[in-house]
Amino acid sequence: MIATGIDAYGVELSPISVPSRLEGRLFGGMAAESLAGSFRASVDTLVLSDVIEHLPDPVGYLNCLLPSFKRVNSIFITVPARQEVWSNYDEHYGHYRRYDLAKLRSTITAIGFTPIELGYLFRFLYPPALLLRYLGMQRPVYLKAPRVPFFHRIIAAGIRAEYLVSPRWIPGTSAICVAVRDVPQA
Repeated sequence: MIATGIDAYGVELSPISVPSRLEGRLFGGMAAESLAGSFRASVDTLVLSDVIEHLPDPVGYLNCLLPSFKRVNSIFITVPARQEVWSNYDEHYGHYRRYDLAKLRSTITAIGFTPIELGYLFRFLYPPALLLRYLGMQRPVYLKAPRVPFFHRIIAAGIRAEYLVSPRWIPGTSAICVAVRDVPQA
């Protein structure tokens, strides 16, 4: 258990290099369904952060994934949002689509989950992304992290403030959904 009370593990299909401090917590070059059965049986929440936009059939994938994680009762998903800001970035990274809230909701409900939180993120980036698209400009596909550590803290504080104070229905460049498994009615 880590200090925040969240016991988290990660799986990446790509054969990534796992830092030694994350060995046993982050698994590269494998599918989540390949994790040990006893481990999968202990998982109660799945986090799919920028995953399903890479899939031609996200509902089919999720319906195949969930039986491997029988205890899962909640899902946390983030996706790129708003098809009108589609760019070379999406093409470069193999996206099939960008989501609006209705499409994300329908994807989640199709697998038997009910959204309890659904909204856009990075709303401050939406106007510049829309302008780039309108002007026909290309986005950089490789970004370098700023070398000044406090810059990250300033950006993170701005993103957090935006998340807390602005309405989640205002378009952003990403969307988030927290959903719980539907309980059959008796």
